[in-house]
Amino acid sequence: MADKTELHPMAEVELWEAIDWYDAQKGNLGKSFARAIQNAVVAIQDNPNRFPFAHANKRKVVISGFPYIIVFEAQEEKVLMLTIFHTIRNPEDRELR
Repeated sequence: MADKTELHPMAEVELWEAIDWYDAQKGNLGKSFARAIQNAVVAIQDNPNRFPFAHANKRKVVISGFPYIIVFEAQEEKVLMLTIFHTIRNPEDRELR
């Protein structure tokens, strides 16, 4: 179990862009998206190894109710969220280093 979760700066940008977009579509939808992200982060913290690999040593979790995944890397003392990725995007648009 990882005690610390860190958002890659690009993932933070992606998170806020998605929240803003959902809020523009319908009031409070951005809040629902943020809650779904938070639930996924808690699940990752509880047991990061339960999620499938996305690429090399990176894992992914599907966001419940939204067409997004979080790609993350479980490190020894933290979980690094690399991207919050809309599933319609081309994975090559965002290099997962």
